[in-house]
Amino acid sequence: MSEDVAWLGRLSTAVPIGRGSSGEVYRAHDPVRGVDVALKVVPCPTPEWRVRAQREAELQARIRHPDIAQVYGWGERDGEFCLVMQYVEGEALDAACRHLPLAAIAGLLARVCRAVHAAHQQGLLHRDLKPANVKVGRDADGSLHPYVLDFGLARDLGAEGFTETGALLGTPAYMSPEQARGEHSALTVRSDVYSLGVIAGALFTGAPPLAGSSGAALVLAAASGTARTESPAWRQLPLGLRAIIRCAMEPAPGSRYASAAALAADLERWQRGERPRALRAHAWRTFRVWLRRHPRWAATAALLLGVAVLLTVGQLRERASAEASARFAAAAAELETQVRIAHLLPEHALDPLHRQQRVRLAGLEQEAAGLGEAARRHAEPALVRALLALDDPAAARAVAERAAEHGLRGPGL
Repeated sequence: MSEDVAWLGRLSTAVPIGRGSSGEVYRAHDPVRGVDVALKVVPCPTPEWRVRAQREAELQARIRHPDIAQVYGWGERDGEFCLVMQYVEGEALDAACRHLPLAAIAGLLARVCRAVHAAHQQGLLHRDLKPANVKVGRDADGSLHPYVLDFGLARDLGAEGFTETGALLGTPAYMSPEQARGEHSALTVRSDVYSLGVIAGALFTGAPPLAGSSGAALVLAAASGTARTESPAWRQLPLGLRAIIRCAMEPAPGSRYASAAALAADLERWQRGERPRALRAHAWRTFRVWLRRHPRWAATAALLLGVAVLLTVGQLRERASAEASARFAAAAAELETQVRIAHLLPEHALDPLHRQQRVRLAGLEQEAAGLGEAARRHAEPALVRALLALDDPAAARAVAERAAEHGLRGPGL
């Protein structure tokens, strides 16, 4: 790149082809390269305007991506700043997508998102993403090729900006709420993600999701984050696409896709017939909207759910208690049986058996202490019988009295 203006003279007579966000755009021919180029001419009435124009050239020249129009050079002549860029023969993104199927639009838009992500990785925000700033040409094989253009409002994330906080720059119908409120210090890559979401809504439904009859109304709609998502065309969209657009256009930046690449990946998933990740957030968002619109039904449902949970918990506890009681009673009964059988055998030393069974009995007593009241009502009699089998009536009486003190007065006791 060079700021030497001598090479500007080799460009043939320029033909006006349109107006960008900050200047006129011409089509010219470069005889050295043998190609047509786009010549953007930006008036520079003050030094600050010249600095901004040169910054645009330097920022865009940093990007090397097949889907972003390349900058060839720049210079200043007769008080005007000239930016020479790759010329793209084609039409604006919305016009190119007018007759395409939804899957083809999703694929094309995913490429745009990945190109924007490449700019973000270079530390640049576009801040003026809209269909008019994406040209769609054709490759040699006839396939569609998108090119992101016009970084006139680009901002370097790693440096101080040249615009004052509170200044409104951009296109209201496509700007994020934080950008519409003039909070330029709060802009992140998610601000461009929001704009990409608005572009997606416009391409898939035929109209931008933000509604407003005037520029001021659009700014207010953008600043408040109120998007029009109830039109017939919107309701006819597949659920996956609606979820993707809503996730990109969340009013709170932290709720949007974390990057343009994440948005591209979800568009590509939907294009392949897979489930977009945004559907999970969409289901939760739909539930919250239903709660806000039907508070009485929500309260009734919450009450019924609470009752159901309490009943279920009670049943589970009762079942667990019954199962624990049954296990305890079976263990105590087995101990009692073993002791009685030992006493019926021919005379032999019973002390080792008694010591062994008392160790088991101590474990059963500890388990009984941790049972619920209903389970202990059945477990304590089995414990008493086991102690009686071990010829320890005093300990058996103590267990029975302890159970009685706790109100466990079953017929077994």
